[in-house]
Amino acid sequence: MVSASGSTISDIVKYCYQCGKCVGTCPVSGLKNFNPRLMIHEILLNGSECLVRSDDIWSCLTCDQCSAICPMGIEFSKFVRGARAESFKRGICGEEAHTGILSTITKIMANSNLTPNILGDWFPSRLKIQDKGEYAYFVGCLPIFDRVFANIGGKYSDIAVAAVAILNELGITPVVMKDAKCCGHDRLWSGDIETFRVLAEHNLQAIDRTEASTLITTCAECYRTFKLDYPEHFGELPFEVIHMSEFLADQIGKGKLDYPVTDKKKVTYHDPCRLGRQTKVFDAPRNVIKSIPELSFVEMDRIREDSLCCGTSSFLSCNDYAKAIRVDRMSEAERTGAEVLVTTCPKCQIHFNCLKNEVQFTDSKTKRYDFEITDLTILVAQSLKLI
Repeated sequence: MVSASGSTISDIVKYCYQCGKCVGTCPVSGLKNFNPRLMIHEILLNGSECLVRSDDIWSCLTCDQCSAICPMGIEFSKFVRGARAESFKRGICGEEAHTGILSTITKIMANSNLTPNILGDWFPSRLKIQDKGEYAYFVGCLPIFDRVFANIGGKYSDIAVAAVAILNELGITPVVMKDAKCCGHDRLWSGDIETFRVLAEHNLQAIDRTEASTLITTCAECYRTFKLDYPEHFGELPFEVIHMSEFLADQIGKGKLDYPVTDKKKVTYHDPCRLGRQTKVFDAPRNVIKSIPELSFVEMDRIREDSLCCGTSSFLSCNDYAKAIRVDRMSEAERTGAEVLVTTCPKCQIHFNCLKNEVQFTDSKTKRYDFEITDLTILVAQSLKLI
């Protein structure tokens, strides 16, 4: 696998062959004048400066669908991320979604005592948590999402409530850090390395104070950030990082979850780019879904390494092209006949909810996607009658 880590742009492009597979699989290339291979050629002909000043680096979803099929194994997303960092240094930024409010909140968070309202009025007092212990649960920005996206449906802090409720059911009293901040994922992928490092250093210190040996996340982006990006910047972490789907699959394998009788439903699953292609967690979410009685699991056409992105990453370039990709994916889910679309990424859920709540007019007829969209952790907690 060829990585951009520790290499210059010119070092990386030497590995690119003229096969064109990246163009054929890229979700963006089919919608607009965007060509991963052409970007490489431009650098070879004109140097890396042309890429640093190009809008193309902000059009890329960093979904790594091209990397999954690249015969040389080039990690194109890291290549783009490096170019974005160079652009950011020069004051060039991508088109931020939602008027940039989320990036503003994150920047303020990095330079103040602001946190995402951890353990605010959304957190039930009945749940058991502690300040120090073996397991720590990372809430991330879920309470912030509640406020910013209140108009599109979904209470994203319920994911955290479900996670702690399940852990309590398993006899675990997790640490939930009151002073944890955003993991920094979006700042890193926007090229703002300095803010990312400030957030990361703060979180690592907060986790260190908990004395936890295992950090559990429910967010695919938080998982990828802790699993891959923190070690890349700060070295090996003194604790294990595990996604909730992996933890649940392990507990189910040990026979530790006993479901009551549940309603019959047909369910499909969307692989988030960060949890699927980029960290290879494919089986755990599916095994968890299949373990729930009365649920009928059905796959979409494009799954695992071939799964289609939700259309937007890091809240950048949330435009008509992103919407077209989202329509493609939601329509694919609809064709399965599933009553529930499950994912493990809050942002995927946000983007799908946004489309679901937007009325689309086709031939004067109103179309809405009528299936439910939920997070895996919530699905499990509901099946266990915990929430």
